[in-house]
Order: sequence, then structure tokens, then C-alpha cells
Amino acid sequence: PSLYLHRNFCQLFRNAHHSWRFDPDHEVPVDMAVFPAFLFIPISAGGTMVVPPIDFARQGPAQVDSAALIRVINDCKVGSFFAAPILIENLAREALARNLTMPSLKRVIGAGAPIFGPVERMLSAVMALEFPWQARAESIPGTTRGAPIAVVSV
Repeated sequence: PSLYLHRNFCQLFRNAHHSWRFDPDHEVPVDMAVFPAFLFIPISAGGTMVVPPIDFARQGPAQVDSAALIRVINDCKVGSFFAAPILIENLAREALARNLTMPSLKRVIGAGAPIFGPVERMLSAVMALEFPWQARAESIPGTTRGAPIAVVSV
């Protein structure tokens, strides 16, 4: 288990707001994080957090129902998605296999391992189709407990 003190959460929120460019004056962030510690970041920016259809106690990132995630992303018009790279890869593969898109999705953030080029290309084919130049995938190197300290754009 990880111990998060108030000051840790405050700094985490400051870093996330700065690096992920939350700007409630221009758009209200609608985000989905599949790591429970990050569920409150968009709320702290005046946005909306969509809780994913995941049983956090029983499912690991590789066991998550990607089709259910895609439905919720589209139904709630999620703009940012934060997850483990294996879950992101499974999500992109599912969308491509079923010819599904996630047009509202502009930002995908992976933590714990890098998002490699082939996965980024799969994501590009299914996300932010209305404004493709806005779509981006980012990796946070290292553990999710340390995120977001550094971000690598792919």
C-alpha cells in the first residue's frame, strides 16, 4: 500500500494541472482514470471524473473489459484517459477489431511503463477524430505512485 499525505496530493494536483494543461475557462475536463489515486485530479480542476466500470479489488489492468470502457468513454464524452499501458493497448486493439472510435478522447496517459509506437499508432486511428491534431498519447515513466513527476509525449 501507498501512504498519501495531504501535501503529496496537493503537489500531485499542482503537477497534473500544469503538465496536463487543465483549463476550466476553455473546457471542463471530463476524465477517466483507472488508477484510484488519480480519480480526484479532474475534480480538483473543476472538471468531471467518470468512474470506470472496473472492480479494482478483483481486476488487474489486463483483465478489464475494453468494450465496456469504450462504451463509457463514448457515452460520457471522456476527453482524457489515464491507465496502465497494457490496458491502453487492449483498449486500442478492441476498438480497431470492432471498428469502434472514441472521437471525444484527446489525451491518453499511460503510467508504469512506456506507450510504444505501435500502440500510439493504434490509438491515433481511433481517438479525437473530430480534431486529430489534438490527439496525443503520453507516458509517465516509473511507478504510478510517483506520477505525474515527468511526462514523455509520444
